[in-house]
Amino acid sequence: MNPQQPSSTLEEHASHVHAASLVINGLAQGGSSVYATVAAAAEGGVTAMNLTVAANDTFRSAAQKLCNVRRALDSLPESLTARIITEASEIDECKAAGSVGIIVGFQNADPIEDCLAYLEMFRLAGLRILQLTYQRTNLLGSGCGEKVDEGLTAFGREVVAECNRLGILVDVSHVGPRTTLDAIDCSQVPVAITHANLASFNPIPRNKTDDIIRAIGKCDGMIGITAISRLIRPDGSVRGATVVDYADQIEAVADLIGYERVGMGLDIYEGMTPEVFEGRKRSFFVQFPELAMGGDFELDTYFVSGLASAADVRSVTAELLLRGWKRMEIEAVMGGNWRRMLERSWQPRDRAVTVTVQPV
Repeated sequence: MNPQQPSSTLEEHASHVHAASLVINGLAQGGSSVYATVAAAAEGGVTAMNLTVAANDTFRSAAQKLCNVRRALDSLPESLTARIITEASEIDECKAAGSVGIIVGFQNADPIEDCLAYLEMFRLAGLRILQLTYQRTNLLGSGCGEKVDEGLTAFGREVVAECNRLGILVDVSHVGPRTTLDAIDCSQVPVAITHANLASFNPIPRNKTDDIIRAIGKCDGMIGITAISRLIRPDGSVRGATVVDYADQIEAVADLIGYERVGMGLDIYEGMTPEVFEGRKRSFFVQFPELAMGGDFELDTYFVSGLASAADVRSVTAELLLRGWKRMEIEAVMGGNWRRMLERSWQPRDRAVTVTVQPV
């Protein structure tokens, strides 16, 4: 991109590239409502998103939440269309129709309790992405918030094998380092970090070391970069972060394991009000105090400036264009990489499969 070109030309070019791209968000929080989350995605031209439907839930509460999401999607106004998708080809259909694809994801395996049949039932109900742990140790393994990581349990290995068989993507975002490596080792297909950042930029347990990212690359998995300021920069709680900082993380992953293995995993709570924000600080961050890393933080610096909503994702396309990225590379990062990853991981397998390990 010629730096002498006026910003209006860059904006027009970015808008054109963005409109032509599949845009996939590797992680969307539930937000204030399904409507707010879908509306923001539609405004940003998002084709599909991994929506956190359940996390630290029982089977019963996760089932109820999934029903609630389905009902909310059915109640959207005619001007806003979204649907649950379970096949990679449906992402292409959503792009053609101007609809938003909803990928059902759990940010913890707690909802399956100690029963593999529950996992299969959730798969039949639409589940396509399962994060193994959330910060703490569960029946599968250790979370990244634990001081000691005991690794993947025998049941955890059974769950990974069952995810492979059923066609459910294994997510290791909030998973401890040893448990993550065990999951990569025993999975027959690539696993993903749907939403995290680089420990080389901000060395906190929630972020991923270069060794973990390289392991993800060697299994041909990928990582989605979050738009949470305090994960991006050590001083993000106070200073915040910018789209430039966000793109720096994308480029660092691309340099480490290739642009084909990085995407977006924004982890944005759409429609968060000051009241909700303060409530989460008094509840969620009390339950998981290690997530409040970097000291106190305010709502106006919580998410990346210029990327505080899925409605703003065109700013990422524009920033990568400004840096001279090729169009095919940008299209891959914005959604093509996730499309490829999901197509591979969502294929049910009734027998063992062989995965070709890609060089990094």
